Amino acid sequence: MQVTEEQLKVFPEEDRPWVRKALTNQRNPKAVALKQEIHDWAHEKYEKHELPFRWVDLVAAVHTVIKLRLNLKNILTLTDEQVPEARKLFEKFKADFDI
Repeated sequence: MQVTEEQLKVFPEEDRPWVRKALTNQRNPKAVALKQEIHDWAHEKYEKHELPFRWVDLVAAVHTVIKLRLNLKNILTLTDEQVPEARKLFEKFKADFDI
């Protein structure tokens, strides 16, 4: 997947290289879309609230939940078929996080 500079503008300058690499390595369109939603949500939470941690830590937490539940070694191995369950986990995480 090709990542544009416009898409990367939502990320802090120092995080753009690894975000570009992560999104470029992902081959499954539905998985890419879900990962982008996770990134956007975490960045928005970080921007709107004074969180005691970095936004990438929030992304990592969501990825960890998905990896543990779906028995994935790496979030990049998420398949399009696994996305519906991963999305449910993400929605549950968001709901629990906003308590």
